Amino acid sequence: METDSGIYALSGDPIPMQVIVTKRLSRRENYWLQSLRCDLQAGSEIQDILKAYEPKKHDLWYQALMEVIVRANWEKMEEERDMCNALRELFAEEFRVSEERGNLCGREQKAHEVAVNLHGMGFSMENIAKVVGMQIELVQQWLPASAQTV
Repeated sequence: METDSGIYALSGDPIPMQVIVTKRLSRRENYWLQSLRCDLQAGSEIQDILKAYEPKKHDLWYQALMEVIVRANWEKMEEERDMCNALRELFAEEFRVSEERGNLCGREQKAHEVAVNLHGMGFSMENIAKVVGMQIELVQQWLPASAQTV
């Protein structure tokens, strides 16, 4: 007897049993139960499961559930991982350039802080520029106009 879409109660046995046909389950009402199968599709279906798992990843029950899903769909999970690696490779140059820009910005910010400190200690503009490794014109922009005449 079907008790819900994809869930069947078996009768006549001393132990109550149910048969669950995961493909017939309502995706909305039985999301995780419906995902317990070995024919998940690489791409959006696996990505949706991973997104749904993210906020629950510290729950031991969900960890066990996800382990079963991953093991049952290992090849598709590998495809998904390879696709992510391919995307990383595709955008590697952009990531590298962004990282270099961030590092440069950080070095310049630190040089600015050192320049201000050195100026407070009485160092000349020329010496400050040499110590921080920047052009004197940039150091002059960093320091207040009144400080540049000292």
